Amino acid sequence: MDPETSTPLAFQTYFDRKVYIPVDSTDTQFSRDCEILNELATQGGEWIVRDIKGSTWIVAVTKAASQPQVYEYDRVSKQYSLLFDTRPELRNVALHPTRLIETVSTFDGTPVFGFLTVPRTKQGSSDELTSEVLPLVVDVHQGPAYKPDYFACNPLHQLLAERGYAVFAPMYRGSPTFGRKVQLTAEGMFGRPVQQDILESTDSIQWTIDNKVADPSKIACHGQSYGGHISTVTATQNPTLYRGLINMTGPSDIRGSIRLLGIDVESEEGKNLLRTHSAVSNAATFKTPVLLAHGGLDHPVRLGTGEALAKGMEGSEDAAEAVFVLFPNEGHGFYHANNVLAYGGIVEAFLAKYLGGRVESCAEDVASSTAEFRIGGVLV
Repeated sequence: MDPETSTPLAFQTYFDRKVYIPVDSTDTQFSRDCEILNELATQGGEWIVRDIKGSTWIVAVTKAASQPQVYEYDRVSKQYSLLFDTRPELRNVALHPTRLIETVSTFDGTPVFGFLTVPRTKQGSSDELTSEVLPLVVDVHQGPAYKPDYFACNPLHQLLAERGYAVFAPMYRGSPTFGRKVQLTAEGMFGRPVQQDILESTDSIQWTIDNKVADPSKIACHGQSYGGHISTVTATQNPTLYRGLINMTGPSDIRGSIRLLGIDVESEEGKNLLRTHSAVSNAATFKTPVLLAHGGLDHPVRLGTGEALAKGMEGSEDAAEAVFVLFPNEGHGFYHANNVLAYGGIVEAFLAKYLGGRVESCAEDVASSTAEFRIGGVLV
């Protein structure tokens, strides 16, 4: 947008990565600028202009397998030069590549896709995605109407790949990438078609098995918010699928959501939804080891709804291990640096216990955070 006249200059499309398209295609100079900078970020990510007036632009670029960088771009010569790295400590660190998986084969033909990150040392040949089958972590994004920028060097995916895991992030229906029509197919469905996208389509978990990426006996799931809810529900309906489950700030009790839709929880419809889509209803027999992490200041998903599953599993001889960790000063997501480090360490300790990946001690990080293990054993 022009900073002086507020006239739109370009719009952004976002499928696998963000691309800017000029509004006025007859403005050949601006169109060429967009073309060059889109190409600069071609490995994934986006570019953002800090000063759109004048002949020199300061451009921030994000990419999948490198840190964000800032360039100087000369609109006259159409040349750009690197000014600085935003994370110079990562300058000589080889990060793990992320690729778009663009197959289309859902149960009803709705297009979905996903992003796959694998350890750089486990890259396969031209015909193979990996050199061997790997333990897999499925990362289900929040939303559903939320599009994470997985091509922008995702910290969690990089950490897990460094520990030896493949990471698959499905872009299920409801994700805004597919347009409003497909996005609305998930509305009011409590994730029912979303679960099928993740479980049954050849774009998701089954795809990673069929293509010899994932060891089917070593699969775990991580989800935040709505993604955490979907993760627990898929584990409820498929108790032998995951070796471990991580639910970050996601609800495990959806009675409140059912009431918001005007459904009586005591009606036959309400009881059926609770039985099939509210994990807490099956807590006493929940077969998947689970790590639940929550913020004490979380307003979208109240503490009680997140803690309910762990409480229900605690003490049951028929349920798997449950660990509930609280970060009292966090909300619907973790943002304090000490807590982010602690959460990452707790996640890798949990995954190492059930999937056998590499792990480093995070006892000091946890000790310097606000983490409180309220239910279950201390993992670090």
